[in-house]
Amino acid sequence: MLKRSVFILCCLGLPALAGCAQNRYRHPSADLYLEKANEELEKKNCWEAQKLLRNLLSDFPGSHLVDRAQYKLGFAYLCDKDYVTAVFEFERLLNEFPTSPFVDQARYQIGVCYYRQSRGIHHDQDETHKAIREFERFIEDFPDSDLVPGTRERILELRTKLARKKLMVAENYMQWDMYESAGRYCEIVLKEFDDTALVSRARFLLARTKHRVGALDEALEMLRLLAADGVQDELKQNIAEEIRQIEKTRARQNNELRKPAEKPDGSSAANTR
Repeated sequence: MLKRSVFILCCLGLPALAGCAQNRYRHPSADLYLEKANEELEKKNCWEAQKLLRNLLSDFPGSHLVDRAQYKLGFAYLCDKDYVTAVFEFERLLNEFPTSPFVDQARYQIGVCYYRQSRGIHHDQDETHKAIREFERFIEDFPDSDLVPGTRERILELRTKLARKKLMVAENYMQWDMYESAGRYCEIVLKEFDDTALVSRARFLLARTKHRVGALDEALEMLRLLAADGVQDELKQNIAEEIRQIEKTRARQNNELRKPAEKPDGSSAANTR
């Protein structure tokens, strides 16, 4: 009998508990919704913030806070590392509230979403390209923003990653003795990523390709110019070693040219008169 009474009380209490749980995400004003959502975001309770902000947008579609709530909703998905949905919500703000004071932040955060998805150089770099494109668009649209300097640094970081991937491919081609292909990738870095710190490395690898295909004079000139520009110690040592190898190759070729020609019987032509 006691067990049955407890069971009945529990059953009667479940709807009340469910109602309490439901009421946690329902509030009488847009301001209170936003306040609670901000509290959840500060605690990194991303899902709870999403729920509150969606209810705000559905319950108070005419509120003066809807654009702020839309921006915060994108941020709540960014907090949850759901970058695809975050981009969608930020773009929704841009499309539906183009005059909102949060437009610049939304544009910037779209770039951040792709930036955080950018993978290592051994993987596809589609997100890296998208992040660069979105950051550049942000700078173009909001050149006076305080976020511009940091955005430029992130763009350079991403471009350096792309350049590093190109050089990785070039080095692979070098290992496979495919020197012309390696040289083409070095030239891409020099042409398209000349603002990165990998230019010196690309010049060195390009000189090595010239050495390997027999263009010794061109390789030597490139290496000497590179050494004169001032490079890091490790690369300086590599340049010096490459120059020594080229000079050894040239010396060997000169010795072979100076050898007297042999007659068909094996005797030296220089001994015949």
